[in-house]
Amino acid sequence: MQKEFERLHQKLDFLLADVKQIKTLLVPQNRQENISTKLYTISEAADYLRLSVSRVYELKYEGKLVPIQRKKFSRVLFTTEQLNRFLNAKATALASA
Repeated sequence: MQKEFERLHQKLDFLLADVKQIKTLLVPQNRQENISTKLYTISEAADYLRLSVSRVYELKYEGKLVPIQRKKFSRVLFTTEQLNRFLNAKATALASA
């Protein structure tokens, strides 16, 4: 019985995280433009995701992490939103398992 409550609590936590993400998407467009978006390099994204740099490159080539490419200097950059989406998808996959 205790395990069932723990699993229910975990699922509620994931649901609350999803609701938070939906709320951020519902913010009016003009307010979103005022929010500055941080851009992460590959190594910064690896630190943010707590993965190795080579694993971030693998995820990029597998299409699981889609960067924005800047023409200037051919840099590969990720937004905070993209990284959080990846983390939420990973958490959801773990919750459903």
